[in-house]
Amino acid sequence: MPASSRKTLVKSAKSQPSPAPKSKAKSARAAKPGRAKPATPRGVLSQALILRTSLEIIDRDGLTGLTVRKLAEQLGVSAMAIYRHYQSKAEIERQLVDLVVGDYDVTSHDEADWREWLYTTYAGMRAALCAHPGVMPLLDNASYQGGKALAVMDRILCKLNSAGLTAEQSALLFHTLMANMIGSVVLMNDEERSLIAFGPNAERQRSRKLSFEMVSLEPFPNIALHAPQLAGISGDQHFRDSVTLIIRAITGQ
Repeated sequence: MPASSRKTLVKSAKSQPSPAPKSKAKSARAAKPGRAKPATPRGVLSQALILRTSLEIIDRDGLTGLTVRKLAEQLGVSAMAIYRHYQSKAEIERQLVDLVVGDYDVTSHDEADWREWLYTTYAGMRAALCAHPGVMPLLDNASYQGGKALAVMDRILCKLNSAGLTAEQSALLFHTLMANMIGSVVLMNDEERSLIAFGPNAERQRSRKLSFEMVSLEPFPNIALHAPQLAGISGDQHFRDSVTLIIRAITGQ
């Protein structure tokens, strides 16, 4: 090849522009959206922060939505960082009921009548569960493991003993009122729980009544007929009445 041709080829190769580097903006768009979270500063991660964040996840996604991976992502840490504080997700779950019990402090009141004190205590538990219904599946075991939950149980039994009830009456009343309280929350929909946890809202009340009134009259005439009563059955007065009936049935008082 003549020298002049070789020089032309070299010059042409040098003049070709280099491939442009991929822009950072394009790379960022390719990443999965909404996954990255600000990292929790070193030394800030604690059991209390992990528990509080776990409760936030359960409130939003339900108990099945809580995973160590999701928890780590929300905190901006690695899963191993979580395991330095808790050995397993089950260990976190065991402490969640105690966290909710501690937040509401349901026995810190002093009504003169022990029956009124009992109603106020169980109404406080009901409000706590309405605010955090995702913890209800944990009540079968966790209720009797956490120190705060056990303290509530002990305080209630002490109050019943002081009222002159027998040990059998106290134990039966404690468990029956607990079942009544949990059952009332289970049978509510989200709107009703919001009414109990966060106070009355006219729109929520209208929506609840309308849900019963919209039931077809032909196949379910009695449901439509009792719509106003059914809409209000989860209200505070009805819960108070149920507590009063249970106390009378077990104690005769």
